[in-house]
Amino acid sequence: MLPFLLIPIAALAFSLNEEKRYTAAASLLFSDTEKIASAEPDREAATNEQLLFTDDIGRGVEARLADKGGIAEHVGATQEGTSNVLKISATDPDAQRAADTANAYADEYAAFRQATAISVISEPAGEDVMRRGVDPAKILVNPNGVDIDVYAPPSPEKRESVRRELGYQPEHFVICFTGTFGGWHGVDVLAAAIPKVLAAVPNARFLLIGDGNHKRLVDEAVAQQRLQALVKSVGRVPQMDGARLLAAADTYVSPHASHMVDSRFFGSPTKIFEYMAMGSGIVASDLEQIGEVLAPGLDARRLPAGAARIDGERAILCAPGDIDGFVAAVVYVARFPQVAAALGRNARAAAIAKYSWRGHVERLWSFIHERKL
Repeated sequence: MLPFLLIPIAALAFSLNEEKRYTAAASLLFSDTEKIASAEPDREAATNEQLLFTDDIGRGVEARLADKGGIAEHVGATQEGTSNVLKISATDPDAQRAADTANAYADEYAAFRQATAISVISEPAGEDVMRRGVDPAKILVNPNGVDIDVYAPPSPEKRESVRRELGYQPEHFVICFTGTFGGWHGVDVLAAAIPKVLAAVPNARFLLIGDGNHKRLVDEAVAQQRLQALVKSVGRVPQMDGARLLAAADTYVSPHASHMVDSRFFGSPTKIFEYMAMGSGIVASDLEQIGEVLAPGLDARRLPAGAARIDGERAILCAPGDIDGFVAAVVYVARFPQVAAALGRNARAAAIAKYSWRGHVERLWSFIHERKL
């Protein structure tokens, strides 16, 4: 017996009041509760609406509709009685978009509920799925990874070529930030830190790759201090071009923080693994998985006066949101480039051993095989 019955669009309605709005609905009937989530019918019914709006399902819907005009303006779900029927509705001025959205959510949710294994990128993401009623035995926490061949220490010739292209001189110490400048990225910390780092290290230069909602904070700080000549911003670039530009840097920064977002950090930033694979120094926030992946690390609050002796450390870790600690760590690696180089070698070795995309896939297959799923 199939674990669910997908009922195609049940209704398509619209109103002529002002702008037309079309509502499409798709219903799911789960008939075999032994193979899905908690295997408890009452609990299944109670958690359907919560599970529908998990991030994994949302990303799947976005991917399905990327070439069809996107997602409808409004999506909702209702549990019908105490049965295991979930009704998914989508409303939009475009009738086809409403229908496509309702069906896409139904398809993604059906696949999610009958999945034999669910791979999540972090412990908080896994805990969120478990709270919504999924059997913990199905969940694998499998962090993101990196292509260790694409992201690799550059040859001296390649490094010199990229630096020359960007206008850097051999004596410049290049500090690179890459990202979407979102709320998690600690952009306010970066904006406050840039002038302080440049004042403390005359030969320092910043390379910014990417763009996003909070990029203006950095742009405003740079403009106010008239630092445009010392901070190069290349904006959004293709993935492979971004990997190439990373070759110019002497160290990489990731000042992630949580104070700009009202939720627990659940991410597994791919840029952390890309930084690690490049084999140069890293200064990052000790925030959830970021700190775990980069451990052991030097504590930004306890840096020695001279060059630290590096054993297995992979990065300098700062308290999230700590501007002074972040500045001190970046200035430290700029003054002691040999420390940055040693940290980078260890980080690269860890990326190869634990965080390649090949290893990511192998962990998933091992998880499935061990459980005979």
